[in-house]
Amino acid sequence: IDATLSLVCFYTSGNVENARFKIKTPDGEELIKLSKGDKFESLELQDILAAEVEVSNYAHEVLLNMY
Repeated sequence: IDATLSLVCFYTSGNVENARFKIKTPDGEELIKLSKGDKFESLELQDILAAEVEVSNYAHEVLLNMY
């Protein structure tokens, strides 16, 4: 499935760092919230840094920046 992944925000709730993503597919779009180590389909949130998050999709790692 072709999809577009966008970083919406990242924040701390209690002691847990979270990131919210928007995923657009031909069927529509949805918002998901992930914490470090969480998985959604083949996407895994590796780390939340000061201005970016690191995600992996199988063996490919990607940094998504927040501006």
